Amino acid sequence: MCGATPKYYSVTDAFQILTTWIFPTLALMSQLPYESLSYRKIKNAEAFANWIGAPAAALTTTMWNIMMISRCQSFPYLFHLRDDQDLIKDALYILSCINQYQYPRRKNNREQDIRRDTALLRGILFPYVRRDSPELTPPMRRRLVHLTKHLAFHLRQYRRKGVYPIIIWFGIAFAFSIVIAFATLGDNSTAHSLALGLLLSWVPVVVFASVVDRNPTSDTRCKVLIERWMFNIDLLFEQGVDAWEPWRAPNGEHDGDDTDDFDIGSFMGQGRTLRYCGVTDTVLDKITNRGKAPINLLAFVDPDDFLKFQKSLTIRPAGWYVVWLTSQFVVSTSFAMAFMVSFNTPTVGLGCRSLMYVVWYALTLPSWVLLGIQQEPWVNIRKAMMVPNALAVVMIAGIMIVHAIGGLNNCACKSSVFGPLSYGGYMDFENGQFYQEHYDVRVWWGVGTGVGGAVLVLSLAWIAWKWHKASGLWKVTGDTKLTVSEEMPLEWLT
Repeated sequence: MCGATPKYYSVTDAFQILTTWIFPTLALMSQLPYESLSYRKIKNAEAFANWIGAPAAALTTTMWNIMMISRCQSFPYLFHLRDDQDLIKDALYILSCINQYQYPRRKNNREQDIRRDTALLRGILFPYVRRDSPELTPPMRRRLVHLTKHLAFHLRQYRRKGVYPIIIWFGIAFAFSIVIAFATLGDNSTAHSLALGLLLSWVPVVVFASVVDRNPTSDTRCKVLIERWMFNIDLLFEQGVDAWEPWRAPNGEHDGDDTDDFDIGSFMGQGRTLRYCGVTDTVLDKITNRGKAPINLLAFVDPDDFLKFQKSLTIRPAGWYVVWLTSQFVVSTSFAMAFMVSFNTPTVGLGCRSLMYVVWYALTLPSWVLLGIQQEPWVNIRKAMMVPNALAVVMIAGIMIVHAIGGLNNCACKSSVFGPLSYGGYMDFENGQFYQEHYDVRVWWGVGTGVGGAVLVLSLAWIAWKWHKASGLWKVTGDTKLTVSEEMPLEWLT
């Protein structure tokens, strides 16, 4: 009665679905922060599997770093240090960049970690130190200012610029689909297009978040400069101002200076890796005096202080768990509203589409759950998580393809056979007018569109607000002037 093969959509209907939902979604995915200069191309595949196959986990790490960037932007104004606010912004921008790297704890190389962590604290916190402090003489302060301002300038230049028109395109497509869906109330293909749009409504949130928490054009180059910066700070305090020589490149007379002691690890920003990055939160917590006076701390005073600092790098604050749950709420709402529209659109009940949505959602959960359990899951576990993530990517691709061509218009998928008796046991032969008169499709579509659209808009608005508040941290112009001095060579920036 319904044929052995699917009744595929016409070319016109297929292209309408493609141009309304599929192409904008693919365009959005193309704007994800891939590493074009990475020598390991598999890293992009792994990152894509995390972004699309485990969106809640990826969104957790990205949104947390956005909150840390925003926190860095607010700290220059906590003290009455108007003359040093720009310098504090430079130091805290460097800190926000370091938060995108692994920053490993090396249990067998504690002395190296002490040197690295001490140099980090000195480089970030020196603007808060009293100008009359004997720990920081004016010549030493000038050199620290020189190092910090030059590094911050280069890191800002390496920061990628965002692409926003694609997100506007998706929003317009979402609005048009809503209008078309309600204009043809009860029509199956239009309703399921709306459900597909709701299912994918987390995509612009992930993309926009990655635009705000932007990756550098070359994470390897930024890593090198940051490690040289810490090397120079360590050397400055060790040798003193008079004997200090910044990092030197290799030449015929000497080997290049080794910065291995100051290793900050691999780049892990924007949800590329399942890991909590706590460097920014931990360092900012060292600024304990929130009153009018600057901070006096420059380095670890004893081994216990160092161990406490190392341990705090892995302790997730309550705010992180709020972000963890909020990220899942965004993705779960997208799934729930899509499932509700599909479930309550004929065929009413658990059908092929709604079942595919359930399978995809189930595949996205393991990585998110694991991220909540472990601060940094073991490497083998992270590799194992690539399996459900990759399957989720395949599933979402399959959902888009079969929906675009009408591949689910067959006997099995036009029959409600998966659910209980109250929602099953029949085949769909009626037209849209029949379901408009006998089913409350308007209510279900309205709820799905209202709730799903509200979560999308509120998520994008929150990210845009954070971007607006923190944008001063990375703004830089081509005519920015930096001090150059013979006593402070710039070879370390080459």
